[in-house]
Amino acid sequence: MYNTERLSGKQYRGALGQLVLNRAQAGDLEGARAEADLIGAYSWTGYRDIAAVLADGGDVRGFFADWKRYAAVRSRDWMTDLKRRLVIGVARNEGWRAALAVTRDRRLGPQFARYSFSALPEDDVEGLQRLLEGEAAGVLPEQDELSLLARAVRAATGDAPERDPPLLGAIVDRIVAVDPATDKDTMRWRDGELFALWPAYGEQATLDRVRKAVRTPYYKRELRRLARDVRGKGPDGG
Repeated sequence: MYNTERLSGKQYRGALGQLVLNRAQAGDLEGARAEADLIGAYSWTGYRDIAAVLADGGDVRGFFADWKRYAAVRSRDWMTDLKRRLVIGVARNEGWRAALAVTRDRRLGPQFARYSFSALPEDDVEGLQRLLEGEAAGVLPEQDELSLLARAVRAATGDAPERDPPLLGAIVDRIVAVDPATDKDTMRWRDGELFALWPAYGEQATLDRVRKAVRTPYYKRELRRLARDVRGKGPDGG
């Protein structure tokens, strides 16, 4: 046990914060809350440590029970991470439908819906596409849907394929069709996804089409050679 009388400032908060985390991870939530309360003006940091444990365990009721203690308007990136972890935790334990239901709570929101599918097999491109065209049709914005599909293609494709993997062409078509003139964020997302798919391109015609479509000068310079032609190197051969 720390002698808190000899600690102050960040040391004091850090020492008690570790106690909070230790108790929460051991399942002693009441003890963890008691330790969090001892942090005083920074008790919200302790309660967020408890929230992280609850989120990873997919405990929706427990997570929201202490919501008012999280000071949700402070350190927003931290809160965003906790919300993401909650959705992932629920998806892992109860499946995508339950996770998606959690995102409908106004304290989270639809921007976290994409994490509902995080527990699906990451390399099952066809299964993911069937789901997104069937029961989960219209659940995600186009960009989030395409990001999931592109990630699945990358996971399913071996190193340096000899030809384009199934469904790659259709996914590339949909990404290219996103208007890069919408705004800078959209253009960066579009070019970034096309560039990230480089290891999956198996045909020069596909690579050339992608290179022509991207707007970012760096990507245009890099997207010159297929992965199988530059093993161990980048797309520009360097």
